[in-house]
Amino acid sequence: MISKSITITFVSTPDEPALVLELDSDMNEEATEFDYNTTAYFLAYSDPSDMTLTMTPSDGSISSQGSGESEEEQFLSFVNTNEATLSKPCLSVTSTEWLGTSLGAVSVDGTKVTVSQEGVGVLKINYTSAFRRYGLYLSTKDEENYPVVVYVVGT
Repeated sequence: MISKSITITFVSTPDEPALVLELDSDMNEEATEFDYNTTAYFLAYSDPSDMTLTMTPSDGSISSQGSGESEEEQFLSFVNTNEATLSKPCLSVTSTEWLGTSLGAVSVDGTKVTVSQEGVGVLKINYTSAFRRYGLYLSTKDEENYPVVVYVVGT
């Protein structure tokens, strides 16, 4: 049971080309708040996947915990356009399926999805995304609730 809790907020510059940061639900066993003297794990998805990341926490220390790939599934809506955006950068497309009206061939570059014609349609896309895993460790503090901000810049 967590008697004191640490909450983590991720911040990056608004003009980052493709940088997604999220808690690692598998390594954290679905936890979203953490106790002192434990490691909170998070994932960084970037395009390109080998982008240099500089991380600055408001407190604690960050360590690299390896890398991997995740399988993603998304439903993209097109409304009088032929472009949409994935939530994470795409390493490779596993499958695509038009649900209803087809807007033609699909191409993906990073997070940008382009189809061959404008119109109204829904695309189901399964893809692989590469991530890097990091851990944030924070030693005991006197505060019961302790927010930590992690600022990330990609170059």
